[in-house]
Amino acid sequence: GALGGGEEKGKEDSDAEGESSGELLGEAVTRAVSASTGVSIPIAQELLMKVADTSNVLKPCHVARKWAVRVTDEFFNQGDMERMRGLPVTPTCDREKQTRVGLQKGFIGFIKTFFCNVATLFPGIRDSVDQIDVVREMWDGYDDKMLEEEVGVFPDYGKEPVMPTIESEDEFGEELSTVMSREAVAAALGLPNP
Repeated sequence: GALGGGEEKGKEDSDAEGESSGELLGEAVTRAVSASTGVSIPIAQELLMKVADTSNVLKPCHVARKWAVRVTDEFFNQGDMERMRGLPVTPTCDREKQTRVGLQKGFIGFIKTFFCNVATLFPGIRDSVDQIDVVREMWDGYDDKMLEEEVGVFPDYGKEPVMPTIESEDEFGEELSTVMSREAVAAALGLPNP
């Protein structure tokens, strides 16, 4: 080849050592992320996974409201089950002491600094993180009655609470069915496109 055949020798050496091109690419990405952020890949993965897991408050308001009801239904069902079994009720799961809107405001107050710190490491997610202020402001205009009238709640399942499920992503609109492409992930991590 243009490099005097050196690439073939390098390929043979890699194959002999059991390294595939995917493993070599993975190592290159690991070095690039570690060099650009100062964070190891496992830590970066954990951070981004936590952002994804708690991203309800980063979604457009109409989506955040629907997810807030579903999350609090799950919490309240857990609290009901704890109460029925004579266990101490987890504070955030106690429908007798908590409100849906209050839980969302409290969660935003708790998680916002985390999101901002992650966005410092991964500037590509900054616009999503900025949405948290819009969602927090939206909650100031709601109470539980308004939220439940707009979004609805899961039906009363009787004495044994059942964990809610979401029938279809389509009911929430296009935002939830959008999956980040490899290019978007690379951009969020500050890496060249794959």
